Amino acid sequence: MLNMVLEVKSDEVLIGDQTINRAAIRAAVQALGQARAENLREIRIFSDSDFLITSVNQIYKSGLWQRTRWTTITGQPVKNRQDFEDLLIASTGISVMHWRLLRLIREILALRLPIDWRERFIT
Repeated sequence: MLNMVLEVKSDEVLIGDQTINRAAIRAAVQALGQARAENLREIRIFSDSDFLITSVNQIYKSGLWQRTRWTTITGQPVKNRQDFEDLLIASTGISVMHWRLLRLIREILALRLPIDWRERFIT
């Protein structure tokens, strides 16, 4: 499996509510699109969004929303259903090995710096 940092830069305009949660889902959709364009079949996705990582790891991957016809535990419709459905489509044929949360900027920098530079700048 190839490890690479996928930087998502987009001019995509979100229709409807423009929230940080939607932006995180859309970034994951775009990262999967980039992975597909590079013919990658296994990737790891890192995000600073608790919402995205929790949603994917605890609810989405289990198929719970599909089984409950896209309703939450309180019976309300899933707010970002279309975005999550797009994520499901984007992930078809790509094995996402890990969905992980990155909290510190130094962790992000560590992914971008060559190994011999990490000791100098990351303490």
